[in-house]
Amino acid sequence: MSQRKVADIPHDPSAIGHGHLASTLSDFLSRWNRGVDNLAKDGKEIRSRLTLSVNAYTKAEQDAHQHVVQSGNMVTAPGADPGVR
Repeated sequence: MSQRKVADIPHDPSAIGHGHLASTLSDFLSRWNRGVDNLAKDGKEIRSRLTLSVNAYTKAEQDAHQHVVQSGNMVTAPGADPGVR
């Protein structure tokens, strides 16, 4: 989409050779362009939501890892009573 737009497709009567066909093609290209724009917008929204999900899972994994490390330290510390904490 950033390199070539649907609207760049020639659709004026002189390029098509028939006024009604050019008008129909112009309408089609307009709707096609809106559809492509909507798909691109949807793709950006999906990317954004997936990024948020990745960040949430990463944080949850880091928190779980930290909890396991802290729990392991309490168990392996000599003389430490895990029930005290």
